[in-house]
Formats: sequence, C-alpha cells, structure tokens
Amino acid sequence: MSEEMRLIRSLLNRTTAAQREVDAAQVDIAAAQVDITNKSHYVAVTPTNLVDSAAGTWGGTAKNIGTYTFQPADNSTIWPADAEAVIVLVYAVWAGANNTYLLSLRRASGGANEVQLRAQVADIGAVTQGIVALDASGYFYAVVEGANTTGATIRIVGYIK
Repeated sequence: MSEEMRLIRSLLNRTTAAQREVDAAQVDIAAAQVDITNKSHYVAVTPTNLVDSAAGTWGGTAKNIGTYTFQPADNSTIWPADAEAVIVLVYAVWAGANNTYLLSLRRASGGANEVQLRAQVADIGAVTQGIVALDASGYFYAVVEGANTTGATIRIVGYIK
C-alpha cells in the first residue's frame, strides 16, 4: 500500500472517530435539555395584592388575630395549583411594639414559618419579601399573632413551578 493510501485511511479513521464524538456530544446535549425542562423555574406575574379564602383583601387593610388561607382559586389563579412556591412582598403594621406581634406565612400543610414580620416599632410598618412553599393543592397560610394589625399587605410577584 502506498504512503498516500495509508494517509487517506488514517484521515478517514480520524474523521469517523471525530464524528462519533460529535454524535455522542449531541446526545448528551439533548439529554441535558430534557433534564432542564423537568426542573423548577421562576415565573414572574404582575404584582397583585392577594385575597384570602374568606374574600378578605390584603392591600393595607387591618387584620384580626387568626389564620388566613390563600389558594389559587381565590386569586384569579395567578399561580397554578401545582406550583411549588410563591414569591411575595409582605407589609404589616401594629399599633404597639411587641416581639410577640407577628405576621407569619407558611405552607398550609404545616411546617416552619417561611416569611415572618414582627412589630418592632409601634405604628411603623415592617416590610420583607420571601418564598413561601405551597402544599399539594397550592395553598399557604398567613397567621396574625399577638395583636390585630392596623394594616397588612401580601403581594405576589411570582411563583416557582
């Protein structure tokens, strides 16, 4: 076999091996794309004050001590029932300052408070934002403790699906 033929065969073998590597890389990329589509992602929504299941609006209104339920159906399905969490901005104000005056948000099925405000100063609002996990039906609770608020707002800005 001539030197030229050996060179041609060598080049063909390298090209075939390189093509196999490219094909394998394309399979890996396709698998990664499928994996990404199965992961949680953030969905922004138009910021909206929420409504609890008793039709109470949370847009700066006074709230009594108690537990309030939030669900998609009461809020024009801003977030779907199968969402994992909501991202909220929260504001509350109390007439007095007391470390036990709280507004806490948590998953409706129980668990730890995930977003919480305290009345650290009388008549001065407390503000925070956070992520609240949802139960299997897309619900979460807001709990007012210690004293009634003179104003409270829960505003959704997005959810995690």
